[in-house]
Amino acid sequence: MPLLYKAFQSQLPTKSGEYLYYPRLVKAGTIDSTEIAKKVSWATSLTVGDVQNVIHSLTEVMSDHLMNSMSVKLDGFGTFTMMVSAKGNGVKEESDVSSTQIGGLRCKFTPEYTRRQGNGGITRALTENVRYVNIATLGVVAAAGGDNSGDNGGDDGGGGWIDPTA
Repeated sequence: MPLLYKAFQSQLPTKSGEYLYYPRLVKAGTIDSTEIAKKVSWATSLTVGDVQNVIHSLTEVMSDHLMNSMSVKLDGFGTFTMMVSAKGNGVKEESDVSSTQIGGLRCKFTPEYTRRQGNGGITRALTENVRYVNIATLGVVAAAGGDNSGDNGGDDGGGGWIDPTA
């Protein structure tokens, strides 16, 4: 399954006053941990319950380490790191910096780097061999997925997981 995109018109004009269009990724749905456990179970000798226990334990262990100012690196997958933003609440003196300035906390994920490409660039394990398809060329499928313009990581109410082998 390729990454789906659609046209999105910027709300901000260019210096010449034009409102340009850009590609924006569209989600085809969300897969939950139960479905992931089933897929991993089919590909391994583990039961669905075993995989669910591992997922549950992994999230607890990761959360514990992330909340103790550590990054979590999963080999072959990527690194999770906690980030904060001050939402424009800067102060003039270093000694005045405090936790009351923190306006948001988020977890940043960086896919693991795998190798250098021939052109000198670096590919990432999760983003290698990506194919893009304009959702407008798919017709009916366009109604199944929402867009992730809010980028809140929540379920967009889309059509569920699509098997890439189908």
